Amino acid sequence: MLQEEESKPAVYRISFTLEEIRPLLIRKIDIAQDSNSLNSLWNLKDYNYYHEQLKDYYLQIGKQKKPSMSDKLAYLVLLSNSKRKILDSESIEDFKLFREDREADFKINQVIEAEYNENDEDHEDHNDCICSYQNLKTVYYVENVHTGIVLHVGSECIKKYKLVSKEEFESKKKNFKEIMSKKKERQLEVEQGLPLGYFEEQRQLEKIKKEEQKQVEKIKKEEEKRKKKIDTGNYKMCYLCNNSLVNIKNDRNKRFCNSCIEEYDKQIIKKSLIDYLKSNCERLDCSNCDIPFISILSENEYLCKKCVKEHKIISCKICKTQILLEIDSTDTYCEDCEKKLINCIDCKETFIKNNNNNRCQTCQTCYENNLIIQKCCECEEDFVRKQKDNWRTYCETCYKNIEFPECNCLKKTVQRIVTKETPNKGRKFYVCKERKCNVFIWA
Repeated sequence: MLQEEESKPAVYRISFTLEEIRPLLIRKIDIAQDSNSLNSLWNLKDYNYYHEQLKDYYLQIGKQKKPSMSDKLAYLVLLSNSKRKILDSESIEDFKLFREDREADFKINQVIEAEYNENDEDHEDHNDCICSYQNLKTVYYVENVHTGIVLHVGSECIKKYKLVSKEEFESKKKNFKEIMSKKKERQLEVEQGLPLGYFEEQRQLEKIKKEEQKQVEKIKKEEEKRKKKIDTGNYKMCYLCNNSLVNIKNDRNKRFCNSCIEEYDKQIIKKSLIDYLKSNCERLDCSNCDIPFISILSENEYLCKKCVKEHKIISCKICKTQILLEIDSTDTYCEDCEKKLINCIDCKETFIKNNNNNRCQTCQTCYENNLIIQKCCECEEDFVRKQKDNWRTYCETCYKNIEFPECNCLKKTVQRIVTKETPNKGRKFYVCKERKCNVFIWA
């Protein structure tokens, strides 16, 4: 980024501009991004090699101060970007450091807990942050979404320099804490000889216990509230369920709650309905199982309530006879009509054969009068034309609505189709309707 405003802490400031650092970046970026190089960003656990480069470069360009941790972090972030972006960018502002109002250039790939050997003086197993902070306890592997290069960063730098979005950082941090907590629990269970999952089980039991206590307290509060209402003299317990309060403020003779009254009314209605069915409803024999049933209690007047779930009664499309079918059957004809059905040799539709014709009535009429049924190329509806009128591709309605060009007679032309055996066969064209002028226009 550019120099930070004076109101921001010094830790957020970068002491170089992109113009100052660009020559160093161009010289070192190929080595930094070469996966076969010993000093590749892909292979390093500490970044002293690049921090020393920045320190020497400050001396070359005459800067008196040493690079700060912010400078070192920004330099490594720039090295993880593509050379094209380094050349095309106008300022460090384009690299989205310290900014929450832009989509981040990095995402978190992995979070690990570092384990160090106290006797390791060379720090071979240590992971350092790109800002030069050493011996990170929790290492965040952040990946540049544009180049795929992964850097080691501590949690403080992620928060301060806004390397990833706040939501992603909080989510990964929470997940990592849960994983580490479970890992420590497993180790403790092994050390104490406890079964795996013991602490998780205890937590669940404690949770259930707390919920039960809350429920008991809730019931207790409701009882106290109910008792206070009864003490006012305006409420009594329901005589039937002994569970709900009855408001007797306006009616001192009221003894039952609304729920009990509704249930009682339902039982009266049910009894009245049964009496009505016995006296007024017709008893029929089921067409499938032959068991008598009351028609008003079934969804079908031919099938009982049980059989209507697996069977259906339909009328034959031709003879209108009632036929019994499985519920999933797609048949629409009875057996007798189905034997008479054939497919029309022209339209392939099924019909009942009459006389010796193999065509349906519509196709037979067309055949006898040299007609053809064709789909309109505009509305796709069927229309009838003569066999010789190959030029007709529109129905009468669509044909009237077409805007044909005018001929030299200042009248609308008509559309025709090439029928001769030429390369243009089937192609449409416009000519004068009365053939008075020589206008010829391809459609």
